Amino acid sequence: SRSYSDFMDLYEKGMNTPNFKQLIASVPCYNTLDDHEVSNNFGADYPQTQPVIYRSGMAAYMAYQHMITPSYQNGLSLNHLGYPFNIG
Repeated sequence: SRSYSDFMDLYEKGMNTPNFKQLIASVPCYNTLDDHEVSNNFGADYPQTQPVIYRSGMAAYMAYQHMITPSYQNGLSLNHLGYPFNIG
């Protein structure tokens, strides 16, 4: 993917597959940013070497990341990327 709409299309496709929808409806899920959200194995220099792709990918990630994260439903900011997690 290179553009915001390319990234958004990928998220839309992934989030709307029947098995994924069933999973997130029944199991608490957290979306985690890793080195594959924008490009495979992107590193710290990626924002400087591929700024347009990086900004597009991160904007799409931020648009979709809260859709399945319970913490967003509890009132955390849209720009918040850390979540409380308690078991038991």
